[in-house]
Amino acid sequence: MTLAPLVSPEIRGVEGKPGDLTEVCVVPGCNITAQQRHHLWPRSYLRGQPYEWVSVRGVILQNSVGMCVPHHQKVTGEVGGHRAHIKYDIDRGLFEWWVKGGNGQWSFIDWIRTNPMVYEKPEAVRIRKQEGLCGECGRPLRTHESREQKLAIKPRKVSTWAVVVPDDTEVGSDVMDDWIDQFAVMLGFGEAPTRLRRYHVLAVLLAWAAMNKAQLLSDLEEAEFFGHGG
Repeated sequence: MTLAPLVSPEIRGVEGKPGDLTEVCVVPGCNITAQQRHHLWPRSYLRGQPYEWVSVRGVILQNSVGMCVPHHQKVTGEVGGHRAHIKYDIDRGLFEWWVKGGNGQWSFIDWIRTNPMVYEKPEAVRIRKQEGLCGECGRPLRTHESREQKLAIKPRKVSTWAVVVPDDTEVGSDVMDDWIDQFAVMLGFGEAPTRLRRYHVLAVLLAWAAMNKAQLLSDLEEAEFFGHGG
């Protein structure tokens, strides 16, 4: 499974057809023909959402790049686990190429040399949006919104996912709420509604655990977690 370039509850899938790919692999220094389409945020991350484009803080990004077979295998972990990772620098708006060394440590190599995933808009569209107008037709946004903006403000559907907790000498709900509240403040979800705050915190923590399984297992073994029956 591909490691997500960025783990954030702000990321949403956006409808659209697959975008064009570069002729050569996007990995820095690689000149091999791009033979496979690599999806940056895997389908498992965008559960039930569109797959080919994503929105990150309102910026629409193409969710795929062209890669050669060897580099594609390194980021998907098909052979010997993940040996490379494409990360997204949200401040610069660039994707980075990281590789794992023999000591298990990750090292930044360079930005992928082209970033065709950014959905570039014509200059007129950019100026219209700066003036508070619809980028497509030029009408005031109070009376008309672009499809992209409607997607951004459309409220998410919610459902309930229950967790059974002990309620004897250990009040499990109080323990969970305390942990959730601590991490919510740390991760910036402190003002979110209680139910969604739990989801956002758990989603980030579980995604981190999935991306750092080796370190997690090592820490648990060191703490003799498995020897005490979990």
